[in-house]
Amino acid sequence: MKKILIILFSILLISACGGKSSIRDTDTDLGSSASASGNEAPAWFNAADIEENDVEIKEKERPKATGTGEQYLSDNSEKEKPKNKIVDGFRIQLKAAKSSTKIKEQLAIARSVFNPLGYEVYLIYESPLYKLRLGDSITRKSAEKALDLSKAKGYRDSWIVPDSVNSSLDKSEE
Repeated sequence: MKKILIILFSILLISACGGKSSIRDTDTDLGSSASASGNEAPAWFNAADIEENDVEIKEKERPKATGTGEQYLSDNSEKEKPKNKIVDGFRIQLKAAKSSTKIKEQLAIARSVFNPLGYEVYLIYESPLYKLRLGDSITRKSAEKALDLSKAKGYRDSWIVPDSVNSSLDKSEE
């Protein structure tokens, strides 16, 4: 009895390892003659059926020089803005509050004070607080100038905080 079980088990093991796979080839179902390497096109694809108008390649829009070498104009004659690069820097925290309605009122006031002076005011949510932050300073020295300005405008409790800033918006380093 043991010998019969061993023989049956051996036959089962050999047939499982070396037998024909029962998995269907999906390429064969589509009538494809694609090779295993994947470098050949399937049989249903015919390159002769493609016309030149079926393929469209667009060129990237390149800015045109205006002659000064500093400004560029696009095809629609609008000035292109320099792209902002996000870098580590500093901002001035003006206020913090849990209520979004109170901080939005303060945001409107702060923007009316600082935007004409060339400083951007940001509303940032870091749970559980909404925070008003001023400026985009890359160096500590320019952040200290913005801090002095904020204190002069009535934000006596403001302070410098490290933050990710837009590098092209740092007005005090120009």
